[in-house]
Amino acid sequence: MKEFPLVVNLEIIRERGEDAHLALSFSKNSDTSETVVMAVFDGLGGRSAGYNGLTGGKIASQEAVQKTESFLKQWQGKITQDKVFELQDTISRNLKQKADTNLKPSKLKGSLVQKRLCTTLALASISQQDNYCNVNIAWIGDSRIYFLNPEKGLQQLTVDDLIIEKDAFEMIREDPPMSQYFTADMEANWRINFKSEQFEERGCIIACTDGGFQYLTSPWDFERLLLETLNRANTPLDWQDLLFSKYEEIKQDDVSLILYPIGFNDFEFLKNAYQARLKTLDQFNEQSSYDDLYQIWNKYRINYEAKLHTNNHEDIQIQNSNTWVVEFKENKEKTSDEDSICQPINSNSLEIDSQKIDDEIDEDFNKEEFVKADRDETQIKIQELHEEGRKYCESKQWYKAIEVYQQLIKLEPAHIKGNLNLGIAYRKLYRFREAVECFNKIIEQKKEHYLAAILEIIIIYDYYQDYKNIVPFFDEVIKIPNHSIDLIDEDSMVIIATSLQKTGKLQDALNICQQIHEYDPRNPYILYLMGLINHQQQNLVNALKYLYDSYEIYHREYDKTRRSDLQKMLSIVNKEIKRVESDRGNTY
Repeated sequence: MKEFPLVVNLEIIRERGEDAHLALSFSKNSDTSETVVMAVFDGLGGRSAGYNGLTGGKIASQEAVQKTESFLKQWQGKITQDKVFELQDTISRNLKQKADTNLKPSKLKGSLVQKRLCTTLALASISQQDNYCNVNIAWIGDSRIYFLNPEKGLQQLTVDDLIIEKDAFEMIREDPPMSQYFTADMEANWRINFKSEQFEERGCIIACTDGGFQYLTSPWDFERLLLETLNRANTPLDWQDLLFSKYEEIKQDDVSLILYPIGFNDFEFLKNAYQARLKTLDQFNEQSSYDDLYQIWNKYRINYEAKLHTNNHEDIQIQNSNTWVVEFKENKEKTSDEDSICQPINSNSLEIDSQKIDDEIDEDFNKEEFVKADRDETQIKIQELHEEGRKYCESKQWYKAIEVYQQLIKLEPAHIKGNLNLGIAYRKLYRFREAVECFNKIIEQKKEHYLAAILEIIIIYDYYQDYKNIVPFFDEVIKIPNHSIDLIDEDSMVIIATSLQKTGKLQDALNICQQIHEYDPRNPYILYLMGLINHQQQNLVNALKYLYDSYEIYHREYDKTRRSDLQKMLSIVNKEIKRVESDRGNTY
């Protein structure tokens, strides 16, 4: 099927809409693949005045569409991080020129009202390759790009630019102000966001302004709306009309929505692909109470947020020299105002007036008492925040944990447990760069939880399957006194063993596997790994023994649960058994 861009554009007040959209197709040539670009713009009329009978939001979104279209045509729809920065400069300069020509600068300061000609942008550049689809995404503000997966459902790809970070469930109920957007009066630190995604699976890319998702009951309600209208449609045009009619019934804001399917042969194939997912949504039934809805959200968000905070590996900056050496600062200088206040007074530096000496002694005493009381109050606040944040971590409310621990770190930047738990919360949300910053603060101090911070960074490298950069952590861990290797949890030991095997350090990998095997003899993955290592070492009899044991355990568990991950491991182990049997046969 020739993929189609489905477009819904609806105004809450006729002829007064402030949303805009763009859908472009660039044909394949000898140098480039076919590229489709779709973008939505939400003009923020409430933040700026307009001219010529138009609101500032409508002018901003229209101007941004025109400049974006001209810009994309120069590059055949292809975008990179450098190019989107150029696009930002092009749009913001144009908005400033229009505002300076037609509007008087506002005299208001310190308020969003002073911004002129404001709009959001969410843009996806989609390039079809032979076996996958590459999607480059640029956005600023709270308009979004999604991927609608037939198995995992709706997945948000862009992170809303908000002053206070909120998840999609909280956003519906609170609608916090944006931290940045396009305007004629851009702040110096406002930057358009960029990320790349690669999809081997079929699905639909969606660009949508907040009118399409913000006024529904829940994030899964948006997915249900998309799939129920699809289920009733017989053609792409039917689907588009049904969506338009549905939004016409429930609209509370302008709506711009563009949907582009990838990997489907025809519309019937697309429709059938989502049938099972529509039935799955029955488990996310609406409930009356907030607590019930929040419990549903905690289940739904696992897949919904899976791609939300993905980062490019090269963006992660971990302090290193060669492969991995931490730069420890033995004597960290104190420079904050609080630290300088708390330093003891050097009496030799004071010019003493004998007539006022008694008063000065009393004054110094009072200052010391004040500083001590202030310190005590700060420590109490830090302890309260730590306890609150820890409870949020235990209940897996990661966004709330981050909010609390950020407050704690402002009071005590080097707080070890605060940085550790904040880093873990960031990692759980795939915000790896921020997580690593937290863990590095602990590693710098080389004190309590030093090992835990190292293991957390190992988990992040494992996410990217960067085995080469995990191995030096193992070398560092074994240098720590008191046999630190015995204190490492089993999951981290498995990661280290796998990394050692992948990088050819076979004996070290086997030693760790044997340690795990001693206290967990029925771990099928460790048995598989030991079989793999013995095969690499040409110990074929041992290799077969471990692989047969692994296969037996995996098979027994698969018979009970029919889990797809176990089926995959059965196939992997079976292939390795055949390789060993083949090699063993060739040795006789």
